Amino acid sequence: MELQKGLSPVIFLDTNALHFTRLYLEAAEKHGMPPFGNKGIDVGLGDRMGKRTKENIKKGYKTIAYLQSKSIDGARVFFAPIAALEVVCGQLRSKAILSAAEEGIPSRWWNRFGEKEILARLEKDHYESVEELIDNVRQRFEKTGITILNMDNNRIAEVWGIARTVLSGIYFDVCDCLIFSSALVDEADEIISFDAAFRFIVNKVKNPEGDQVYERANQLIIKALAACIGITKEEIHLPVVPKMEASLLRKQITQGAIS
Repeated sequence: MELQKGLSPVIFLDTNALHFTRLYLEAAEKHGMPPFGNKGIDVGLGDRMGKRTKENIKKGYKTIAYLQSKSIDGARVFFAPIAALEVVCGQLRSKAILSAAEEGIPSRWWNRFGEKEILARLEKDHYESVEELIDNVRQRFEKTGITILNMDNNRIAEVWGIARTVLSGIYFDVCDCLIFSSALVDEADEIISFDAAFRFIVNKVKNPEGDQVYERANQLIIKALAACIGITKEEIHLPVVPKMEASLLRKQITQGAIS
């Protein structure tokens, strides 16, 4: 059940957190790891994949364990619409890359692997396979008791306005700026991200610690956000990006932890 604004923390997933949790939930369902089975993550994964993929799957595990630890506060979880688009685009690109890899294209061709080449390699079944990708992610999240809520579409225009203010104070990549701005407009308390640069900037904007550039950005964003939401500047609390500690891997993911 969705709780009223102000009664529970709001947590946003950025694109990499959404991707990592998707990876874990797919692997967990396939290999019998929590919440779909009782195998530990190392046993479940075994030697089936490379080191980097295992590391990313473990990041997904840590994210879910962290979100479940917030269940006692009734945390509400969102992701920005741009994050969903990034995940879908990444899936389509990866399918085109797999097609090229299976063909064994010469080394120099990879330098020309742009939109035209991707488009030429995608077939109807590729598009159909990603059509329900995000809905499937939501359904798997439900198995852990975590409900992913939709951001209010009526507030998308506000996100663009806040994004312009953000970029007038501090530099972000466009997609990172939209994720940060979406979290701001939805009054998020935390943003889950494994991007160290993003984490540094967001946390520095929240706590400038005497840095004049970040202090200016802090004040610009607070002023614009207060006007957007309709509250005083003193009531604004900017989000923080917590670090996903290794100890989260020792927490047991349970089924239906959040009601």
